[in-house]
Amino acid sequence: NIITIAKVLVPDLWQPTADVVIAAINRNLNAGYLLHTMPDDERGILELTEAGAARLQNLLLCDPGNLNSLGTQAMEALQFCLLDAAEPVIAKRALARLQVLVQRRLAELRQRCTRCPHGGRYANLWMEMEQRRLQAMDQFLAVVRDAAEADGGNALAVAAQ
Repeated sequence: NIITIAKVLVPDLWQPTADVVIAAINRNLNAGYLLHTMPDDERGILELTEAGAARLQNLLLCDPGNLNSLGTQAMEALQFCLLDAAEPVIAKRALARLQVLVQRRLAELRQRCTRCPHGGRYANLWMEMEQRRLQAMDQFLAVVRDAAEADGGNALAVAAQ
């Protein structure tokens, strides 16, 4: 069910209510981005139209900005999760953009750490942990991008193995 999927993708960053998801579905149906196939079916099967697929490709390339807020993190996480529906060239571009953002955040964090006048043990441990987290994310995105280059489309399945 699409409501359940929306709630479990990034629950620590985004928890839409059922009403919000249903309203979004209705907006996309009315805009012609979704098509309700088998309307008599209880499951309410939805499919992307050509216009919807094009819109999704554009949304996957949308830059949520460099602000490291919960909203930005949620947008990036959702974009990553939706790459399964992307054309291979779009997936590669979206992954490249995400990796550049992570690399920029890592460089900025390193600069902040060198300028930080507080040298406490726990503060230093926290800064080191954050650097390692961003480094790991950068390395993971590199693996996924390499898989996308090699596979041409099923990069996420390859990287998850």
